[in-house]
Amino acid sequence: MRLRLDFISRSAEQTSGFGGEFAGYLREGDVVAFTGDLGAGKTTMIKGIARALGFNETEVSSPSFAIIHEYIADKIIYHIDLYRVEKHEDIAQLGLWEIFEGEGISLVEWADRGEELLPQRVIRVSIDRISDSERKITVRQM
Repeated sequence: MRLRLDFISRSAEQTSGFGGEFAGYLREGDVVAFTGDLGAGKTTMIKGIARALGFNETEVSSPSFAIIHEYIADKIIYHIDLYRVEKHEDIAQLGLWEIFEGEGISLVEWADRGEELLPQRVIRVSIDRISDSERKITVRQM
């Protein structure tokens, strides 16, 4: 499947809403690699995805310190944040392969920090800051 989506968000609500719409494309076993600057809206978009998949989005938070949060909803969601992981060896010890090969949907923030550990088949989401309130969201799967 080739997936190409482009969206300009003008608010956090629109970013979350786009995440909800994007969730309709996701299937069990998908790995979604998010990149973007600090505060770009990665977690906000993930909240929208979680809401659309039946999880209470108010309970979704960035797993910066825990590294991995598991949400049980209509589907299993793994929310992974690689921001604080400094060494590639540390990432390898997280057991991501088991998660990626499972039936859950894996949403990986700061995916560029663990690029070599991502499976070949990955959906890439880039969130770029245009202004304080605007973001360009680009989704690609080739």
